[in-house]
Amino acid sequence: ELLKGPRSALLLSSLQRLGELQLGRGQLDEAVSALERALELARAHLKPQDLQVRELLRSLVEAHRRRGEFDDSEQYLNQLLGLYDRYEDLGVEGKLDDLMRGIRLLLGDDREHEEKLTEYLDEATELAIQRGAVAELSLAFCLGQKARLVGPREPDQAITLLRRQGSTLEQREEA
Repeated sequence: ELLKGPRSALLLSSLQRLGELQLGRGQLDEAVSALERALELARAHLKPQDLQVRELLRSLVEAHRRRGEFDDSEQYLNQLLGLYDRYEDLGVEGKLDDLMRGIRLLLGDDREHEEKLTEYLDEATELAIQRGAVAELSLAFCLGQKARLVGPREPDQAITLLRRQGSTLEQREEA
C-alpha cells in the first residue's frame, strides 16, 4: 500500500538511501527490496523522467546485475533508456552514462547479446564524440569493445578501431 501526503516523500528518500547503502555493503536482497519499494513510491508521486526515478532504476540495474539476475537487470535498464527516448530534454550526459551501464551489464552476461551490445556501443560512441574531451575515456572504452566484437570477423576494422582508440588515449595523455 502506498502512502499519500507529506510522509511519502520522506519515506521515498529513506528507502532509496537505505537501498543504496545496502547495495554498497553487498546486502543485495535487502537492497533490491528497499529500492523496488522506493521505485513504486517514486512512480506514484513523481514524474517518470524525475532524477530520483532514474537514480532508482540505475541502482536496480546494478543490484540485479550483481545478483546475477541479468533478465531483471536488463528490464530496468530498458526502462531507464526508454526515458531518454520519451523525454529528449534529459540530455546527452546521462544517456551516455546509462548506455555505458548497459554495456557493462551485457559484457558481464554470458548470454549472446552481440546485436544489442553493438547498438549500445554505436550510440555511446556517437554521444561520446558529441561530448568531446570530457568523454574521451568513454570513447576509448567503446572503441576497444567494438574492436573486440568485430575482430574475429573483420580484423581490418578491428585494427582501425584500435588505432583510433590509441590515438584518443594518446591525446588524453598529452593534455
